[in-house]
Amino acid sequence: MGERCSFVTCLVAVLAVTGCADKPAFSGATPDFASKSVDRPNGTVPFSMTPHFASFTAPEPLIGSIKIGKDGVVEMNGRSSYVHFNSGTFTRTAYNIHPAQNVTGQGDINALTVGPPANSHGAIYTILRHSPFGVEPFSTVGRYDVVSGAVAESAPLTLLGDQLLVSLAHAGDGNVWVTGSEPAPLGQMGFAFVVSPALNQLMTGLAAPYNDPLDAITYAPDGGMYVATIAGPNPPGPAIRSRIFRIDSHTYARTATCKLPANSFVAAMTGGPDSRVWFTDTGLNEIGRVDAKCTLTYFNVPTASAGLSGITSAPDNALYFSEKNANKIGRITTAGVVTEYAIPAPGTQPQGIVAARAKVPPVLFFVENGELGRLSFTP
Repeated sequence: MGERCSFVTCLVAVLAVTGCADKPAFSGATPDFASKSVDRPNGTVPFSMTPHFASFTAPEPLIGSIKIGKDGVVEMNGRSSYVHFNSGTFTRTAYNIHPAQNVTGQGDINALTVGPPANSHGAIYTILRHSPFGVEPFSTVGRYDVVSGAVAESAPLTLLGDQLLVSLAHAGDGNVWVTGSEPAPLGQMGFAFVVSPALNQLMTGLAAPYNDPLDAITYAPDGGMYVATIAGPNPPGPAIRSRIFRIDSHTYARTATCKLPANSFVAAMTGGPDSRVWFTDTGLNEIGRVDAKCTLTYFNVPTASAGLSGITSAPDNALYFSEKNANKIGRITTAGVVTEYAIPAPGTQPQGIVAARAKVPPVLFFVENGELGRLSFTP
């Protein structure tokens, strides 16, 4: 792992998609799409229920990512453990990691996903980022089996070295997709790994179009994997323009590239109740919506510089999002009606957010400044 191949050799390996030659590397003849429409509807009306906030002190600092397992348990990333919250009680399961290595990931909001196990309760998958002394940083995928409590870890996912894996999601092909970027002589290179439920690395690395570094990812109701780029300066290469790629989750072919407006920066994405993909755009301070044909709509968030972070779909057919800088939780209907709720405690900095299953009125859980927050409603 400490040895590095030459840039040319590694780049060829990436583009060839080593280990699965019959699957193209984000291939597809479909041309890039500019946005077909960019609407920005206005209008904020109150949601006709009373919000109630609660906070729970976690047994160790929470990182930012949060999911609900198939068994209804709230699952979170801690510094050293999978953290579980069930009926008001916390438990922990230590990560299975290599000895004498550090696990990092402060602020990650996309580093957990619920995937398939050998039982009906689902397993929890996460990114474990390692930076051992004297060794190049590398990442692995960890798995927690909900029924047995067993933990496991993949072999290091390596490409060129000094990699940064940031997001993962369970895909329609039954596997877990992991996105990230890698430093290269011409700027950041984007790629995705595909890992099986047994933690076997199926794909060495799917090279992203344009080599843009990749971040947020979600599986959508239309069967596609939607992956967003990390926009911004890319020295010594050209500046990176925000894009969202749609990838067929079975063929790995790129079916669309959706170009986002200048200064866009996608923090998190989720499949919506309308079968489209919704996302928080931190750069534009707006909630975005996109479909398989790159029809793009933006909705205004009333609070300026809100620090939009996580987003989730809820059983009331609305979406909820966190406003880290504004200390609020927002709600948006599929028609674009936005309501904001101020968290009573100051400075909580909400990040990852998830909705409890089949709860109407909805119950939301979110990570706030290392603790667990909850938002519920009464008529």
